[in-house]
Formats: sequence, structure tokens, C-alpha cells
Amino acid sequence: MVPSILTPYASFFQAVVRRPATTGARVPMERRDIANAFDGAPVYYVPVTDSTMNDARRLSEHGAINGTVVFAGSQNLGRGRFADRSWVSETGTGVLMTVILDRELSDLPAPIGAFPLLAGLALSRVLEQDFSFDVAVKWPNDVLVHGKKVSGILCEATRTSILCGVGVNCNQLGFPGDLRNATSIARELGRPVDPERVIARFLVELRVIVTGGRQYPWRREIERRLAGKDAEVEVTSGLDRTPVKGILRGVCADGSLELEIAGAKKSFPSAEILLRS
Repeated sequence: MVPSILTPYASFFQAVVRRPATTGARVPMERRDIANAFDGAPVYYVPVTDSTMNDARRLSEHGAINGTVVFAGSQNLGRGRFADRSWVSETGTGVLMTVILDRELSDLPAPIGAFPLLAGLALSRVLEQDFSFDVAVKWPNDVLVHGKKVSGILCEATRTSILCGVGVNCNQLGFPGDLRNATSIARELGRPVDPERVIARFLVELRVIVTGGRQYPWRREIERRLAGKDAEVEVTSGLDRTPVKGILRGVCADGSLELEIAGAKKSFPSAEILLRS
């Protein structure tokens, strides 16, 4: 789930901070005046791109500092957790971003494999505090509002960075039939919201979590919001994708899903989970 990819280049990032970044994207990036809790690290905007994850990887390869953000108005190749899935969003209606985190920082609160959960926790806190939503985290990388998906998260790693990709449905009101279980902040709130404000607030909460050290109670916070906790769920894992039923008990220290099956606990580092209505 966390590929390790890095191709070193010469010092390019100094040029990026002086003028719009060109990093291989079809149009230059523009630095936006969005408050970044990560010590004022730059936040770049690109109107259209293939993937903010790819843009962030290029910036990372050229020495982007911890907390640098790339967000887009639309992306053509936004991808999901599996190869046959993508992130679908109407142009300009949501948050499509990737945050670059330094994986070499000491005392990170969790292993890299748990970072989708940490990002989901950060967004959950924004949605709870700013909009008073009933929020749940669906393992391993979705955030639900009133039982419907409002956000998907994908994290990847290079040799030096954790790339935290986050999609949030902000102002989209209609969804295709195959996304009938999707929703948006505006749809649940009854009014539009400012995506850039959502980005700034997310960065505040993410920084609190990732700088909280190994004593930060992220598992307790996740399990308090974990969709399906203490209920029977069905998971599929492994090459044969054989379904297994069990009671969802929580998450392990490495971010794996923990089920109770026939009285014994078993962890699933990678699986597809089906929640029962």
C-alpha cells in the first residue's frame, strides 16, 4: 500500500519558491496565500493537473520542505486505493491536495502505513469542530459524514517523504449513480463552504497529530470514530479475496484492522471492508 519511489534531481526547489513551479505539470503552479500550520510552508495551486500526488512527488524530489502542499482545481488521473478506482470531483468544487511530510522527522506518532488513518482523524476533527457533523472513519482511508463518504485519502512514500493525498467533497451537490453513497460538506450543511479554509484547518489539525510524538493517542481517537466498531463486518484480503466475517474490534499499532473471529483476534494489514447496514 506504501510504495517507495524516489528519483534524485538537482536543486530545483529554490527556483520554485521564486517563481511559479513547472515540475512537469502542464501549467505552472501558483503559490497561494493560505495559512499553513507547518511553519508557513508553501501552498501551491494548479488549475488542472494529472495528479497532485505526482506533482508533490516532483517537489519532494527537488527538496520541498516539510508541510508543503499542492492542491488543484481538477485532476485527470486522481487515483484511489486500488488501481481500478479513481477520485471523481467536479472542477473547482472540492479539495484535491497532497501534503508533503518529512518521514525522517523523529518521534512520528505512528508507522507510515497508519498515515491514512492519521489524515482521516485530522479531517474528522475539522468536520466535527467547524460544522458539527457526525463523523466516522472507515478503515483504512475514508471519512464519512452521516454515514456517507465525504473524503478519500491515499498516502505513498518516497525515501525521504510521506505524500498524503486527500480528496474532500466540499461543494459538489450531485454525484453519479455509482457514487450514491457519496456526499459533500455543502450537501450536508445546506450552504457552500470555502475549500481553501478547509485546507488551512486540515493543516492545523494534521500538524497537531503528526507532531504529537509516540505518546499521541491516535488509536484511541480513531477507534472512537471507527465505522462498524464492535459490529460484524465482512472483509476480503489476499490474492484469492476470500470473504471473512468477524467483529471489528479496532486498529493495531501499525494501522492494521483488528477483527475478532471465532473468539480470536486477527489483524489485516490490507483488506477491503464491507460494513453491514
